[in-house]
Amino acid sequence: MKLVLKIFGILIIIIITLMVAIPYFFRDQIAQTIKEEINKNVNARVDFSDFSLSLFKSFPDFNFELEGLVVINNRPFERDTLASIPSFNLTLDLMSVFKGDAYELKKVRIEEPYFKLLVNEKGVANWDIAPKTEESSTTEPGEDDESAFMLKLRHVSIKNARIIYDDESLPTFVILEGVDHSLNGDFTLDFTSLKTKTLVRKASVTYDGIKYFNKVGVELDANIDADLINSIYTLKKNEMRINQLALGFDGSVALHDNDDINLMLTYSAKKSDFKNFLSLVPELYAKDFNSIQTSGSLKLSGNVKGIYNENTYPAFAFNLMVENGRFQYPDLPKSVDNINIHTKIIHPGGDFDNMLIDVSDFRFRMAGNPFALSLLVKTPLSDPAVKGEASGELNLSQIDEVYPLDEGDELEGKLISRFSFDGRLSSLENEKYDEFQFLGSLLMEGVNFKTSTIEVPLLIEKAQLNFSPEYLDLVTLKMNIGNNDFSAKGKIENFMPYVFSDGMLVGRLETGSNYFNLSELLPESSDTPTEPSSPEVPAGETINSVEVIAVEVPGNINFSMNANFKQLVYDNTELNNVTGVIYIREKAVILDKLKMDVLDGRVNLSGKYDTKTPDKPVANMDIEILNIDIQKAYNAFGMMEKLAPIAEKTRGSFSTTLTLNTSLDNELMPVYNSMNGGGKLNTSTIIIENVNTLNKLADILMIPDLKRMKTDPIDLTYEFSDGELRVQPFDIRYEDINANISGNTGFDQTIDYNMILTVPRDKFGGQANAILDNLISEANKSGTNFSVGETIDINVKIEGTITNPQIKTGLSGGSGNAMEDLKKKAQEELEKLKKDLEEQAQKELEQKKVEAKKEADKILADAKKEADKIISDAEAQVKAWKNTSDETAQLAIDEAEKQADKLIEEAKKSGTLAEIAARAAAKELLEEANTNTDEIVKDAKAKSDDLMKEAQKQADKINADAQERADKVLEGK
Repeated sequence: MKLVLKIFGILIIIIITLMVAIPYFFRDQIAQTIKEEINKNVNARVDFSDFSLSLFKSFPDFNFELEGLVVINNRPFERDTLASIPSFNLTLDLMSVFKGDAYELKKVRIEEPYFKLLVNEKGVANWDIAPKTEESSTTEPGEDDESAFMLKLRHVSIKNARIIYDDESLPTFVILEGVDHSLNGDFTLDFTSLKTKTLVRKASVTYDGIKYFNKVGVELDANIDADLINSIYTLKKNEMRINQLALGFDGSVALHDNDDINLMLTYSAKKSDFKNFLSLVPELYAKDFNSIQTSGSLKLSGNVKGIYNENTYPAFAFNLMVENGRFQYPDLPKSVDNINIHTKIIHPGGDFDNMLIDVSDFRFRMAGNPFALSLLVKTPLSDPAVKGEASGELNLSQIDEVYPLDEGDELEGKLISRFSFDGRLSSLENEKYDEFQFLGSLLMEGVNFKTSTIEVPLLIEKAQLNFSPEYLDLVTLKMNIGNNDFSAKGKIENFMPYVFSDGMLVGRLETGSNYFNLSELLPESSDTPTEPSSPEVPAGETINSVEVIAVEVPGNINFSMNANFKQLVYDNTELNNVTGVIYIREKAVILDKLKMDVLDGRVNLSGKYDTKTPDKPVANMDIEILNIDIQKAYNAFGMMEKLAPIAEKTRGSFSTTLTLNTSLDNELMPVYNSMNGGGKLNTSTIIIENVNTLNKLADILMIPDLKRMKTDPIDLTYEFSDGELRVQPFDIRYEDINANISGNTGFDQTIDYNMILTVPRDKFGGQANAILDNLISEANKSGTNFSVGETIDINVKIEGTITNPQIKTGLSGGSGNAMEDLKKKAQEELEKLKKDLEEQAQKELEQKKVEAKKEADKILADAKKEADKIISDAEAQVKAWKNTSDETAQLAIDEAEKQADKLIEEAKKSGTLAEIAARAAAKELLEEANTNTDEIVKDAKAKSDDLMKEAQKQADKINADAQERADKVLEGK
């Protein structure tokens, strides 16, 4: 016994081990096969985040689970997510895995999938992802279509799916939420019975902009006999429930090789209670539906018979009859009764123009207020023939007596409406109004509507609208929405061709208001998605994305509206005395001379919003802005953040004339790279403070005053082009600082500006001045009086971005750094001054030399003059001495001759001997006189020579002294 238990235990261990090990051995093999099989059979990008293989979940078969499976479309639905499946389970036959030839697929289970099914305007579907193959005559059937999987499918289940179907070709939009589906049957047989069950917790259907079902519950139980060989499916014991309306289906669907679908279906309501039909009304079904007391009968039936393909539609019929319907909430005093509906829609097949829509009777009475309607439509496609009438009176204050309003909801007032029509649409298109009868009116008085779902109450004091084939006449409209009042009157012509055949709608309207706050009426933006969130998809992919496009202005509207609003508020911006005309025509909205007082200034506006190319709307504007506060404009207009971000830190007012042409994006904001235009701008005295660029410039130049500037008025010219705001050169003045500025701001926040600053010397900060003062001091040590100059010109280059500007500064021809350039300029000025001083000193030296030479020459001249005078005086004295000595000598000779003559004369008297002796004595006397005379002359000459020598000596000394003084003068001593 112990041995048996041991063997049994060992077998259990072996089996468990194999159950764990076998999936491991085949894991990569099966995963690779599945990937290859998927990619071979789809034209899309398919991937999954992880996978697992187990024998425990589906023993004795393999269970293969894919996690995070996504299918991303290729063109023309590129990057759209066709499917996102968090968990995808396949059950594979164990023995087929061991054989390895073809895996037998038994079950498929999908949990919480998301499917987005799209059909574009051309009828192309995004789920048509089978690869296109070319047929070859040489290919044998089955030769290339072998698959790694063999279908032995018996069960398919889907849990909690979300499905979106968006068909632009119809157009139809469907959202199915909370979808459960199961399918059981043996697909290995040629003939099998299929059992399906489908539950849709919320289904919404919109066709051509009209929502026919809103979050209704749908359940379908279907038993189908499937002839898989002949593709014939017979429906039996099938039931569909929409909310509480149950419909039974019978018939068959046959698929033919030529893509024809042969439909033979009938349907009818399984229950005849009026309450079941009433459940289709979303508002009634959602509010205490089970407690509603009802009576009345229901008959609903129809059929679909014939061939359906791209060119042919089958015959179908729809019949609805409600008789003596009534419902009442038990807690309310009055009911809605006398509900009678007789409606049939018949299409005999073929052309849809053969369809007949007949609402012969649709009437009810609500709290005693009657309403009745009838409608007959023939040839709906070629030339609709319509006939009908409607009439009703409604006292709104009685609605809460038949329908439980939400807490806080209030209704008051009276509605009276009557109209009738009979004729063909072609009569309206051809302006043959006498062939089309249409008369009616709508009157609303004292309508007061308050509800918790609408934040502001609505009061229509009076509104009267008259109908005729030619026009709609709004006789009067006076209303209040919260604190807002609004009045209007006017006519709309040709409205019936517009409604029924896209004819041209023509109208004019005069509107006015004393106070109108648009911000109170527009819905607030919210980050909360309107649709339930979708399963996660890989990074970079989107599912359930909704493309937002700009509003296209219809081309068949020619409308004008005169506006006169005394006070209009939008986005917290107050506009006063708003007047002008707004035209809608030729797919454009045109503003004509729209004027308003805003932000303490005035705005005059003309322009056009043009949607001739719907996906690329454009705007052309001529704007005149007068004396608007800069700060208020920056806070009010978001576009200024890109056009003039400096406005955030600027105080003052500005005026501008602006012409602007631009494309618009999906949110009707300018596409900045497309902007063209420009204008002129002038400002008052403005204060610019704490601007990032100026702060950096102030720090670089060490001029603190640049951080807060109060400038004189500015005039400038600007233009938009190539994604930039370009500013032509303009001048600004701040105290005694002047600047010339030009450049551009890119709408990507890049900047590129050139500035020439003329800055007084005393505006530089302490460090800058210390550097300059040190250089100047060094220059002035030699006794000069040097300064850099009264003003300094600085070139400034501003690049980078608004948030991170890069600034380069420099003097003309400088290095790009203002402080280094200032020091360089100071050094250059010093060198220049030094050169000037040297030249001046040289000039002064030459002058001094000239003056010294003049002085030396004068000294020498004076000395020579003095020396010449001494010589001259000496010569004069010598001459005088000579004359005196000559005269003395002559007198002595004359006296000797006289004495000799006297002696001889006396001797003659004594005889010859005495005469001879006298003559000898006279001779001796004359000789002695001559000797004495020579002595006198010699003595005089000696004295004269001495005098001349002394005079010459004195003259030489005077000249030598003068030369010495002259040399000293020339030497500058």
